[in-house]
Amino acid sequence: LFNKLSFYQMSIDKDKCIDCGKCERVCNMHIKVRKDQNNAECIRCNDCKNNCPTKAINSGFKGVNKKKINNEKEII
Repeated sequence: LFNKLSFYQMSIDKDKCIDCGKCERVCNMHIKVRKDQNNAECIRCNDCKNNCPTKAINSGFKGVNKKKINNEKEII
Protein backbone atom coordinates (compact mmCIF):
# COMPACT_ATOMS: atom_id res chain seq x y z
CA LEU A 1 0.00 0.00 0.00
CA PHE A 2 2.63 2.54 0.99
CA ASN A 3 4.85 1.97 -2.05
CA LYS A 4 1.95 2.99 -4.29
CA LEU A 5 1.66 6.26 -2.37
CA SER A 6 5.36 6.82 -1.75
CA PHE A 7 7.19 9.73 -3.36
CA TYR A 8 10.01 7.28 -4.14
CA GLN A 9 8.84 5.35 -7.19
CA MET A 10 10.29 2.82 -9.60
CA SER A 11 9.52 2.71 -13.32
CA ILE A 12 10.62 0.79 -16.39
CA ASP A 13 11.49 2.39 -19.70
CA LYS A 14 9.65 0.05 -22.06
CA ASP A 15 11.83 1.22 -24.97
CA LYS A 16 14.99 0.02 -23.19
CA CYS A 17 13.62 -3.14 -21.54
CA ILE A 18 14.50 -6.32 -23.47
CA ASP A 19 12.38 -8.60 -21.23
CA CYS A 20 15.40 -10.65 -20.17
CA GLY A 21 13.93 -11.14 -16.67
CA LYS A 22 17.18 -10.49 -14.83
CA CYS A 23 15.46 -7.90 -12.62
CA GLU A 24 13.05 -10.55 -11.39
CA ARG A 25 15.71 -13.21 -10.92
CA VAL A 26 17.79 -10.98 -8.62
CA CYS A 27 14.81 -9.75 -6.57
CA ASN A 28 15.01 -11.19 -3.05
CA MET A 29 11.35 -10.33 -2.51
CA HIS A 30 10.33 -12.37 -5.61
CA ILE A 31 8.48 -9.45 -7.16
CA LYS A 32 7.38 -9.52 -10.79
CA VAL A 33 9.32 -6.32 -11.41
CA ARG A 34 8.32 -5.98 -15.06
CA LYS A 35 4.63 -5.99 -14.13
CA ASP A 36 4.55 -4.14 -10.81
CA GLN A 37 7.62 -2.07 -9.98
CA ASN A 38 5.90 -0.43 -7.02
CA ASN A 39 4.66 -3.60 -5.38
CA ALA A 40 3.91 -3.23 -1.66
CA GLU A 41 6.48 -5.95 -0.89
CA CYS A 42 9.33 -4.02 -2.56
CA ILE A 43 11.97 -2.88 -0.06
CA ARG A 44 13.67 -0.50 -2.53
CA CYS A 45 17.03 -2.25 -2.40
CA ASN A 46 17.60 -1.37 -6.09
CA ASP A 47 19.00 -4.83 -6.92
CA CYS A 48 16.69 -4.92 -9.94
CA LYS A 49 17.87 -1.50 -11.12
CA ASN A 50 21.55 -2.21 -10.50
CA ASN A 51 21.44 -5.52 -12.38
CA CYS A 52 19.45 -4.38 -15.41
CA PRO A 53 21.74 -4.84 -18.45
CA THR A 54 20.04 -2.05 -20.42
CA LYS A 55 19.53 0.37 -17.50
CA ALA A 56 15.78 0.34 -18.18
CA ILE A 57 14.75 0.66 -14.53
CA ASN A 58 14.49 4.15 -13.12
CA SER A 59 13.87 5.23 -9.56
CA GLY A 60 13.60 8.44 -7.69
CA PHE A 61 11.42 10.91 -5.90
CA LYS A 62 8.38 11.92 -7.93
CA GLY A 63 6.45 15.12 -7.52
CA VAL A 64 8.81 16.69 -5.02
CA ASN A 65 10.67 19.87 -5.86
CA LYS A 66 13.97 20.82 -4.29
CA LYS A 67 13.82 23.96 -2.18
CA LYS A 68 16.76 25.78 -0.66
CA ILE A 69 16.48 27.03 2.85
CA ASN A 70 18.88 29.69 4.15
CA ASN A 71 21.16 28.98 1.16
CA GLU A 72 22.75 26.17 3.17
CA LYS A 73 20.35 23.26 3.41
CA GLU A 74 18.42 21.59 0.66
CA ILE A 75 15.21 19.68 1.17
CA ILE A 76 14.15 17.04 -1.29
